[in-house]
Amino acid sequence: MTLLSIAGGIVDDSALSSMASNASTRKTFIDSSITIGGPYNFHGLDLDWEFSSTTTDMSNLGLLSKEWREAVEKRVQEL
Repeated sequence: MTLLSIAGGIVDDSALSSMASNASTRKTFIDSSITIGGPYNFHGLDLDWEFSSTTTDMSNLGLLSKEWREAVEKRVQEL
């Protein structure tokens, strides 16, 4: 299984927090990850957001995961 891996380790998690807090930037991130992953046959996404410790960040991470899953399912149906 091959995953598209994003962030982790010493990455500044404020960028992930900012991206996930806005519907428009979440959509851009989701669309970009699907576009990048498609031609390389990635099986999924490894989003290593290690320090999403606030309740707002956790909620936004949930939204991001849900929206990403929905976008992937839609893309699969289009193939």
